[in-house]
Amino acid sequence: MKAVTLKADTWNASGANAIAMFHHHRGGIRMTQSKTVYASIGDYYHPTEPIEQALQIWFAPLAEKGYELRIVEPKELVQHLSENPVGAILFKENRVTPNEEDKHLWMGPTEEEAITTYVRQGGAWLAWHAGMSLYPVPGAYTEMLRGYFDHHPAMSPVTYTPTGSHPIVAGLEPFEFVDEHYFVVVQTGETEILVTSQSGDGESYAGWAHAYGEGRVACITPAHTLEGMTHPGVQALLLRALQWCMKEL
Repeated sequence: MKAVTLKADTWNASGANAIAMFHHHRGGIRMTQSKTVYASIGDYYHPTEPIEQALQIWFAPLAEKGYELRIVEPKELVQHLSENPVGAILFKENRVTPNEEDKHLWMGPTEEEAITTYVRQGGAWLAWHAGMSLYPVPGAYTEMLRGYFDHHPAMSPVTYTPTGSHPIVAGLEPFEFVDEHYFVVVQTGETEILVTSQSGDGESYAGWAHAYGEGRVACITPAHTLEGMTHPGVQALLLRALQWCMKEL
């Protein structure tokens, strides 16, 4: 996938080099994060174009503040974590070749270690929809997420209900649209539930967030279609989730 960039016209490119600066953090000294967010999106069952279209819409308020979005292949995203980006987004399942008998997986122990180390040391990770799908259980990545995708029935109307007073969902109202109703397994005692989901097939969780070491993680299950991904409720949820993970909310 060719890397693309979304940024505000007023963004000064020199700001991307801010990683050369240092500041004090909790009694120690650490390298200042760049204002780059890396995202890896799209897979066999999730076309890249609608995900990118929706992502650019909800990321726009951050671009106006000088944040830069770069869309890259998953292996590239992992490599770029050493640059200490301000955030990372994953909307891609683990299987590269789900239609073949010998299913190739992109995430292995090396990638898991790079991702969990990045977040543990202060990074921000947003697992969106397929970004929690078919990764190893047990495994370092799903343990960091405190949950994982289990299954989904056929598309149907799904109601998403924000719950609690977490900054990510404060003031958000329930919303509904036709979607893949993700049923997930969540370690509810080790994270904070943000959103529940209900359909004719039952109830599940649709969003949760927590600290992981010095960093933060958020998992958001909707949505599968462009209509769902661009729903105002989903857009607000995703923007707030990333802001919270980046410690901007």
